[in-house]
Amino acid sequence: MADFAAAFDKTVRQFERFELTDHAADYGRQTYAGISRRYHPSWDGWALIDADRPVPDSLVEKFYRAEFWNPIQGDVLTHQAIAEAVFDWAVQRGPKKAADLVLAVLGLPPTLSMLAAVRELNALPSPRGFVLDYGWRRVKHRLEVAERDQSQRVFLLGWLRRDMAFAGVA
Repeated sequence: MADFAAAFDKTVRQFERFELTDHAADYGRQTYAGISRRYHPSWDGWALIDADRPVPDSLVEKFYRAEFWNPIQGDVLTHQAIAEAVFDWAVQRGPKKAADLVLAVLGLPPTLSMLAAVRELNALPSPRGFVLDYGWRRVKHRLEVAERDQSQRVFLLGWLRRDMAFAGVA
């Protein structure tokens, strides 16, 4: 089974690890360890940050496991590279979008669940082809976002590096 700790470390390394940021062009606005206050306003860590108290690493890890790893069935996936790529995209775009992309890459109907897709993913003899296709579709999405909204171009190079790393080509 895939290892959450390894996937978490690889994903969180992409952020200003465990730092509070607030970039004007970031749709998520204020974030801590990649957790957006805009999209996750009820996260327990915000109360600690607002009180100028330290946020335990375990609270961040618990959040990532519950919000992103569990919905993508990370503990059931057998290929670590697939789990890491899908988990990272779930963090970036949400578990539903990550699952939708899995289904598209596998050529499965969009009405299937992630659990149904996991059976197909685990049956793959090698994760390489899937991870490459998944990564290139991430890149395509990023380019579309930057084309549609020029304010997001400031993030494009970082996004592309990240997507290439998770596709195993960086």
